[in-house]
Amino acid sequence: MKKKLMFFGDSNTYGFDPQSFWGYPYERDIVWTTKLAKAHPDWEVYNCGQNGREIPHSKMQYDFLDREMKRLGPLDLFGVMLGSNDLFCMVHPTAEAITARMNELVWFVKEHPSVTEETKILVIAPAWIRLGPGVDPAIEQSAYGLGAAMKKMAEEQGVAFADAWGWEIALGRDGMHFSPEGHHQFYEQMERVLAELM
Repeated sequence: MKKKLMFFGDSNTYGFDPQSFWGYPYERDIVWTTKLAKAHPDWEVYNCGQNGREIPHSKMQYDFLDREMKRLGPLDLFGVMLGSNDLFCMVHPTAEAITARMNELVWFVKEHPSVTEETKILVIAPAWIRLGPGVDPAIEQSAYGLGAAMKKMAEEQGVAFADAWGWEIALGRDGMHFSPEGHHQFYEQMERVLAELM
């Protein structure tokens, strides 16, 4: 039986092409989740990325996640990489506030019927983004603090953690989204992380 891996994320999981005016994704073969699936025929890799997604913090957002998990489960791995959009959408973004949202999400996932005692939960701190001139210093400070805050939370929750901020992923022109090279780099890093979990 194939192992089921669900990756819940934003546009860098979805595979958004920053040069696409309409928000279209790259060709699927470019995206890191597809690369994982091709490299592991015994895995079913579910790309549950969505452009603009923040860490769930409303009933509607959690209801959507609940339906997705029930549709796909039982799961062998639930991976989540979110937090970048929260930096720009929260009224007062801090690493602690964003991590508190992630902490609530982890609790929800741990209690979900699609998650068993064998399911691995992986929290991935968002990859580096290019913070240019004019960015609010509070946002910049929060971005640099996310990795440490999420790592501490993951340790307290007893779930796996990876800090993609330090992976030096190549970005597109907008400084926010992975370039094709960046997707390959991210795939290679995820191979390393998942080798220890799966």
